[in-house]
Amino acid sequence: MFSPAARILVVDPSEAECKKVTGLLTDIGFRNIQTATDPDGAWITLQHAVSAGTNYHVLLIDATLAKANHCEFMIKLREDAELKKLFVVVMGTYPIKGAPAVQGALPKPARLADIVRQLKRTDSEKTAA
Repeated sequence: MFSPAARILVVDPSEAECKKVTGLLTDIGFRNIQTATDPDGAWITLQHAVSAGTNYHVLLIDATLAKANHCEFMIKLREDAELKKLFVVVMGTYPIKGAPAVQGALPKPARLADIVRQLKRTDSEKTAA
């Protein structure tokens, strides 16, 4: 599983869902969690982190935002030299034809066991690479 120091960005249009997911992540020991409620805010947050040399490790993003504008945000993410290193987990139903690949998916509403399972799987893929 990722270290408790891993930087995680939660992106969901619902502030209540952001708060819930942040609480679940905090319950399992993560302490560097930020949130955004739209792709533009997420992009700015991610770019600032890259500029500061404090890149995020995990991006948890709502499927409706990941699919918005024909996956524009996800395509930008995968084309950026630094941001394409992020491990992306989509919350909700994501797979659509021609969409950029992600490392994992979570059902909504988010549950602690699902988050733990995805972060363990994502981290084992990271160490295998």
